[in-house]
Amino acid sequence: MIARPLLAALAMVAFAARLCWLARIPEPFGTDGYYYVVQVEHLLAEGRPHVPDASWVLRLLAGCTALVESPILGVKIGAALLAAAAVPAAFLVGRSIARSRSARGEPEAWALALWAAASPALSHLAAEFPKSLGAAAPLLLALAIALQRPEGLRGAAALAAALLLAATAHRIGAGITAVALGGACLAWLLRRSTTTEARRMIAACTAALAVLGVATSVLPGLIHLHDLERLRIDPSPHLPAPWGPGFWHLSLAERFEIALAWPVLLAGMVAFVRRPAQRTALGALLAPLVLALLPFWRSGVSEAGYRLSLAAPMIAAPLLALAWPSAVLRIPSRAVAAVAVACGVVSPLLARAGIDTRLNPPYAHYRALITSLPEWPALLIAHQGLSFLYGHLTWREAMHWAPESSLDRRTIGRIAWGIRPGEWIEYRAIAPAPVPLDPDYTYVREDVWEALAAGARAAQDDDLLDRIADWRNPSQMRPASLLRNR
Repeated sequence: MIARPLLAALAMVAFAARLCWLARIPEPFGTDGYYYVVQVEHLLAEGRPHVPDASWVLRLLAGCTALVESPILGVKIGAALLAAAAVPAAFLVGRSIARSRSARGEPEAWALALWAAASPALSHLAAEFPKSLGAAAPLLLALAIALQRPEGLRGAAALAAALLLAATAHRIGAGITAVALGGACLAWLLRRSTTTEARRMIAACTAALAVLGVATSVLPGLIHLHDLERLRIDPSPHLPAPWGPGFWHLSLAERFEIALAWPVLLAGMVAFVRRPAQRTALGALLAPLVLALLPFWRSGVSEAGYRLSLAAPMIAAPLLALAWPSAVLRIPSRAVAAVAVACGVVSPLLARAGIDTRLNPPYAHYRALITSLPEWPALLIAHQGLSFLYGHLTWREAMHWAPESSLDRRTIGRIAWGIRPGEWIEYRAIAPAPVPLDPDYTYVREDVWEALAAGARAAQDDDLLDRIADWRNPSQMRPASLLRNR
């Protein structure tokens, strides 16, 4: 009976710790920070998000905002809740593992709960990618249910519901779910399993996929086959996570947590060979972990490979508990509880390592740029972070993509970066006149910007073309997948 209050206390510590670190600055975190704020504001004011999106995480964040009447704080509270929810979900996974081994104590359960409370990677997801974090607790819960070999319709329905929650939180969650199901199916085939439990779980997974298929055909923002056009599956020239240059800005503790997934991957492979009875669960974890660790994707900080790498610990932690030799874990439950209390006290210090305020965008500078704008156009093109803040401050349209060819360039404004005053004159991009906002940024009408880009290409001005292609000057059009069902 002592386990429940200790687990509740650990979850509350995990929530309070992350909320305290998130609330240390008045701005949201990351370049997507104001995206969540804008979505929540429009949900509460208009009943729908500004950018159509069916993710249930946005509704949770909106509910938290309604309680505190501050969208920035509400988003942070919701993100901290999502991280804290992983604590009991991880505990249930560990308990299911212990019961599958007929163990008296539950060291696996407490070890996983403590990991979830202290994980820097979960803190990082809470700070910058709450929708991706929303998949964590449902994925862990689905694994816990599957390990218990659910019987009857109720167990199958619970498993299907957990899988759907993971898949509808964010595309990353859907991708992990799909690959995990593929790994589990492959393991079933290798085992040639035809048990009743296996058939029930296959039926539950099939039902969840069918519901998701129907939902994604009519609702926006959910994973779809059209999303494949956004993936870059070319081999990366960089080292895999967390040693590549795309991860150098992470704290040492977070990089260490991600790096631990590599020996866990090897241990899981060994267990897969030696333990045929556990191959289904091991296959469900090994397949997405390989996807998260290998550098299949380009290394930009907002791309799929980066977010998958941050999600690697949530796959590796239960895999380690499952693959670990059971004889090593024979520790009295009271001793484990005592260690849990001690570790729970210091877990906030580790959780903090995933929330680095020094890496936040210069939102004060962005506000000054927006204040200096000579007008508010019908549509503003600005780089990620700046565009979301503009939407929050003005409630007008902005995007970090190049406009479609059907849009009237005379009604579109752009905040351009890195263009020298003389270059506008040199390439005859002068009417209407660009307006300097500061030494680096200029406000310009879109047709004038395109005239500058065309002149630079004709003159083969490589230096200017490099600056035009910089991420701070959006040049790619929105993929068709982003416009689906909107």
